Amino acid sequence: MIGISYIYFLISSLILWFIYRFISHKKYNKINILREVFINFFFIYFLIVIYFTFFKGGILHLDLQMRSYANIIPLLETIKMFQDNFMGLGNSLYNVIGNILLFIPFGFAIPLLFKNHNKLFKVTLYGFIASFSIELLQYLTCTNFTDIDDVIFNTLGALVGFLTFNIFMFIVRKTNIIYPIEKIRKTYDGSLIFLSSKFLLPLTLCSISLFFSILYSSTISGNLSDEEIAKAVFNYNTEGNYVATEQFFNHKLFLQDNGEYLELKIADEVLNNRYVQGYSRQIPWNKDSYGYSVALISEDDESTGVIVFGKNNDAKTIEITLNNNVYSTFISPDTFFIITYPTFEMLDDNSDIYNIYSTGKSKDLKITFNEDDKTKCNHMKFLK
Repeated sequence: MIGISYIYFLISSLILWFIYRFISHKKYNKINILREVFINFFFIYFLIVIYFTFFKGGILHLDLQMRSYANIIPLLETIKMFQDNFMGLGNSLYNVIGNILLFIPFGFAIPLLFKNHNKLFKVTLYGFIASFSIELLQYLTCTNFTDIDDVIFNTLGALVGFLTFNIFMFIVRKTNIIYPIEKIRKTYDGSLIFLSSKFLLPLTLCSISLFFSILYSSTISGNLSDEEIAKAVFNYNTEGNYVATEQFFNHKLFLQDNGEYLELKIADEVLNNRYVQGYSRQIPWNKDSYGYSVALISEDDESTGVIVFGKNNDAKTIEITLNNNVYSTFISPDTFFIITYPTFEMLDDNSDIYNIYSTGKSKDLKITFNEDDKTKCNHMKFLK
């Protein structure tokens, strides 16, 4: 997973926005100052929406394993959220009310800026299209959780904004405030989708180009040697430190002896033969030690792979039993090793496999080192 800072999107958006507004003013050769102020307020609102929907915490996290999650059954996740209370009542309400509040300015701004679009159906439709587009992009970028409920609550928020605007207009028509409000409004007979695309399409293309250039520069070519990949991915001088390497599907495994601890480092293949830093696991170590530990990695969050690593004493074979399936292979004495179970396995939801980290024992995963006659080798201890 790679994080992209919001500042990159903000800078590119501001540059394109100023160019877009400059071209618009040159084309019509006049500026309505009051309307321009509110248009720019709406642009700031747009930047805020993008921040809260994509760049939570100021970072857009892209899952380079391309794992997307979506709920397309209306209100299912919301009902479960309140029934199970796994987020807490406060957070659950915040999630629902927040999605409604986020789009109220959207529903208010459309009839404010475009007089002849002050229609319930149009504002609701535009709210739906805007929210659906956000959820679709979240799915394509594999960020956050794509949920039809968000579209429902966002659209409801746009509807509330529309009603709020018309209540507001009903009140101000009886006051002198109506005159500056009417100066803000403009008659536009075309499609707002087409109008907004004049800015959003270049911004989307620019953002995609920018993000892919950042992603490319953040990954390492798989055409390099293993040593060069390890040095680049982990930003560490590899000379004399890596004592074993192994390829495990789309993962390169590196075992590093740091004297005080033994560390398994994993580089994950992404973007067609490019690598990025992945999971790592450390165990206490000294130069006279023998023993082993385990690392578990997930594939598509549905199946689990097993990696056994350490330094062998005098065992001749290692036997890995996963889900009652046995894999056995030879192992050299007095050497560092990385042994991988040959497949990813689906595990039951009630599996206790992760207990292996704390206790070294699991009913779903058993690791045995044997002598030539298949007598258990007692020299190999599990290291936490």
